[in-house]
Amino acid sequence: MSEHAKTTFAMTLNVAPSAEERVVDWLLGREETKGFTSYAAFGHGASHDDLSIAEQVTGRQRRIEFRLELPQPLVEPFLAALIAAFDGTDLYYFLNPVLRSGHLRRRVL
Repeated sequence: MSEHAKTTFAMTLNVAPSAEERVVDWLLGREETKGFTSYAAFGHGASHDDLSIAEQVTGRQRRIEFRLELPQPLVEPFLAALIAAFDGTDLYYFLNPVLRSGHLRRRVL
């Protein structure tokens, strides 16, 4: 296992669409965020407490997910800043170790 694999984590943020622009602006302003991906998603679960009638009927709730990589030493400070900025927001996060990552580019000869 490479040193990179031991020290890098993928963080996924799952937010309500109403928080999307705030999260985008916040991530773009973070020094440790070198880039991120965002995409539309749907949340599914057993609890219907926060679902509208339409969401209860369809069985899904619109969400936005963001994914980024962070070196291990930056995870806790990033998480603390995230909590400070979005406490009380409908935001769910999780971390996964990155076993390998890289960018494939066309070689110019």
